[in-house]
Amino acid sequence: MNSLIGIMVFGVAFNCLAKNDVLPEAKVNKIVNAIYKIENSAKYPFGIKSIPLKGGTQTERKKYARKICRNTVINSYSKWINAGRAGNYLDSLAERYCAESVDSSGHRNWQKNIHKIVDN
Repeated sequence: MNSLIGIMVFGVAFNCLAKNDVLPEAKVNKIVNAIYKIENSAKYPFGIKSIPLKGGTQTERKKYARKICRNTVINSYSKWINAGRAGNYLDSLAERYCAESVDSSGHRNWQKNIHKIVDN
């Protein structure tokens, strides 16, 4: 009987941890929308510069860029979780999008802006 209770408690605890390890869809969208606003670029929608954007029209390229940005937000969150949740996730994402080592002033602005939009 004790082992059954132990298994049930472990199952409930594991289920809670698993749910907390996934960034809710509404939060993903809020972050992605914030990134679009922060980057504010027709040439590089959502700040996507590392890979060519697919699509024959600006609308198609923007849609593809949003998909890449969304994947970046989700994958960065998973990496942040697996790294032990050091610091704040949005600060970690800011380092990914605008690294302090590359542009310290831009990094501070990006970090401030993402918090201003997402935290409210």
